[in-house]
Parts: sequence; structure tokens; C-alpha cells
Amino acid sequence: MNIIFAHNSHNRPNTLKKTIEVEKTYFPNSEYYISITENGNISESDFNDIENLKIIKTFGNTWQLGCVNCFYSVLSKISEEHSDGIIIFSHDDVYMKNYDVVEKTITKMLNDDISFIVRRPQAFFGENYFMMEVVYLRLSHVKEFFTPFNCGLLLTENEITKDINGAISAEAWLYSKINNAKNGVVIDYQHNGNTYEGINNNLINNLGYEHINLGLNGWKE
Repeated sequence: MNIIFAHNSHNRPNTLKKTIEVEKTYFPNSEYYISITENGNISESDFNDIENLKIIKTFGNTWQLGCVNCFYSVLSKISEEHSDGIIIFSHDDVYMKNYDVVEKTITKMLNDDISFIVRRPQAFFGENYFMMEVVYLRLSHVKEFFTPFNCGLLLTENEITKDINGAISAEAWLYSKINNAKNGVVIDYQHNGNTYEGINNNLINNLGYEHINLGLNGWKE
């Protein structure tokens, strides 16, 4: 089974390269797809030394719009070029921390025929909300939701799904895209009132990834 890594970035090429390099330590022959927003000043030449990597350009003048367009464009490109595989999507600043957890998660997806594994914060944001920081997907089970390929799915952030608080939310949009896939696994965790360390430990223990600079949206390298 192919293991395919997908990432997004706006203006942090060095962070993204480090994330990919960590994954390549354990999965040297895997393919890598990255989606970057054109207004983020990332050059394709930043990644010339990385093999088996494809770049998809999209746009997004706001954080939420960039997230949605990057996620859809990279997933839809993979769907266009592959019939099956396990996709691990993560943001540029969310990198592999525990390989054993990643390996066990992949094995569980295959053995139990799981479509996706995501985390969801308990309370406040509602049930219709999937964290986008790290998402495991079985391509053959979600391919229909990311077809056809589109490098710019939405034109404005007003088209993005809103959460129960009425806020534009890439996480609510992600729920709307994949929730109907069969046999998905949702890991609920305490978010409000938790520490960043506690949230990160939950992410590491359940999905094997760590979110650096958690809580500092839009930070620059």
C-alpha cells in the first residue's frame, strides 16, 4: 500500500522542508504532494532537492481560505493520479514525532478498513468539526469527495462552512467533506481548559505528530 504525504504552506518553506525531511527518514520512497498559496512568496526552487515531490499552487488571502484551497487542491491532485493509498495530511508546522504511533495507525486503517482518522475538540466547536492539523485518509474511500481536481476550489472565505458559533471554519468545512465516508474514526479530546502541552501530547499519542508553535497562528519563520 502506498503511503502518500500531503502538506500545505503559505510562507514557511524551511519549516515545510523540515517536516518532509523527518517523514523521509521513515518513508524514504513515499510520494510527497505540497500545496502552496501563490501570494505567500514560496518559490518552487526551495524544494528542488527533494525527490518524489509535486507542487500544486493555489490561492487564499486569508488563513481559512488558504487552508481549504490547499487541502482540496492537494487531495484532488492525489485523487487524480492514484486509485488508492494511505494519505497523511499535515500542516507545514506539524511534523512526525512518534513513528511507532504512525505505523500502528496505518496498520489499523488497513486492518479495519477505515476511511479516515481525525481529532475533534470536545464541546464549544460542536460535533461537525474535524481538526485539519493531521488527517489520515484511505484514498479509495474518500476519492469521490475530492474529484475532480481543482487548484482553487473557493474564491472567497464566505463560501467556507461555518461552525456552530457562526465563525468561518476550515475544520467545519473538512467535516462537511468527509463525514459521510464509511467507517471513519473520530478521536475526541479536551481542548478548552487544556494546556498546549496537553493538546500536543494527545496529538502525539493518537496520531504520532506534534504541532510546533501551537496556538501561534500565522507565525513567521
